[in-house]
Amino acid sequence: MQARLAPLALLAACLLSSSPALAEGDAPAWPDLSTDAGVQGGGEQDAALVVGVGDYYNLPPIAGAVDNATAWQQWLLRSRKVRPERVVLLADREATKEKIEKNLKALAADVGAQGTLWFVFVGHGAPSASGDDGLLLGVDTDAAADSVAGRGVAQKTVLSLVGAGKQAHSVVVFDACFSGKTGDGSFLTFSQNWEKGPGDEGCRPSSS
Repeated sequence: MQARLAPLALLAACLLSSSPALAEGDAPAWPDLSTDAGVQGGGEQDAALVVGVGDYYNLPPIAGAVDNATAWQQWLLRSRKVRPERVVLLADREATKEKIEKNLKALAADVGAQGTLWFVFVGHGAPSASGDDGLLLGVDTDAAADSVAGRGVAQKTVLSLVGAGKQAHSVVVFDACFSGKTGDGSFLTFSQNWEKGPGDEGCRPSSS
């Protein structure tokens, strides 16, 4: 996983708006830090939560996850010029379910009415037991299915918290695999009570 921010590096992404459908070009552009992005501005009313988990306590590590998340943070601060107090980075041990939900709720309350609320997650994902949602796995998730269910943050929860803000636009990025498998095709958990989840072929490392 490289510390650059281009669409091809993302396994799942949602571009949302709390206002009517956006015309092409109205929403913030995807950042690409393979070269110096320069100062673009436009983020003075934005707020952002960036989560990067590479060093899980009990799950396989993800090389480059925190570097990728830090690149997002730095782009938001330096290029988009989001106010520092409105950019929160939760890296590794800070990335628990409680802190993710608490910080996203606070930022949704603080974002400007004409701004963009950003949520970026880089880490492990898994399908819910029912198979109708994806879970973002916090750093303290272990390999038991009940831990995945209890310590994961549901995509629906993220979208609900984001949707509670007064912002003009929202950008939600899930850089995670929701098949419940690692890059070599093995299951993350000891026991999974679904037969086939979304993307059941497993997740392969990005070559971008």
